[in-house]
Amino acid sequence: GLMANVDKADQDHMISAVIHLANKDYASLVDDFIRLKILPTDCDRATIIPLMDKALSPYVKGGGAKKYEEELKKMYGME
Repeated sequence: GLMANVDKADQDHMISAVIHLANKDYASLVDDFIRLKILPTDCDRATIIPLMDKALSPYVKGGGAKKYEEELKKMYGME
C-alpha cells in the first residue's frame, strides 16, 4: 500500500486541521493549511474563509454523503 513518513510537526498540524474542521473554525483551518503548505502565506483569507464555510459546512453537519449531496443541491438550486 501507499506509505509515507510524516514529520511530527506536520502530524500535529493535520490533527489541528481536523479539529478546526470539526468545529467549523475556518479561520484557524486556513492557518493550518498555511503551516502544511497547502495554501501560500499571502493567500486571500477574506475570500477563502467564506468559501470554506460554504463548501465544508454542509459536510461537517453530518448525515453522510447523501445528506451532503442534498445540501449542495439546495444551495445551488439544483433540486
